[in-house]
Amino acid sequence: MVALDIRPTADADGASSRYGGSEIRSAEEEYDKQRKARLLELRKRFVEGPVLMVPSGGGATFNAVGATPIPGAGTVFVLPYRTQGEWGTLEATKGVLIRDDGQRVLAGPIRLEGTTIRGEGWTVTVGSGWSVQSGPRTGDHQFIHNP
Repeated sequence: MVALDIRPTADADGASSRYGGSEIRSAEEEYDKQRKARLLELRKRFVEGPVLMVPSGGGATFNAVGATPIPGAGTVFVLPYRTQGEWGTLEATKGVLIRDDGQRVLAGPIRLEGTTIRGEGWTVTVGSGWSVQSGPRTGDHQFIHNP
């Protein structure tokens, strides 16, 4: 502060108003309100609602722009996400939750069409030797390896 000859002001309210403090505060409060609403919506879709749990493993291509961490659950990626593994292939355009253990979670409900499974904004093709069965919660589904 000495080198740059900076002196703190005694009038913080006056300094705030010179730099648009109330407008900045209002914009930040609105942003925080929108962020909390978005987190609530994502938590309902990917954590609390019915889901398809896809095993971890295999390579993936995705864009992390707009990724949203859900504390205690993982991160939702909303731009195109593609992955494949021995369990099959996944293409999602409206979001996939990647849990901390690497498992992918897709929002339900799901439609089973033979070896193809569809949901809103995603398609999964089940690999040979795998099937999809009921999951641990009512409405959930998960991959099962059939050796």
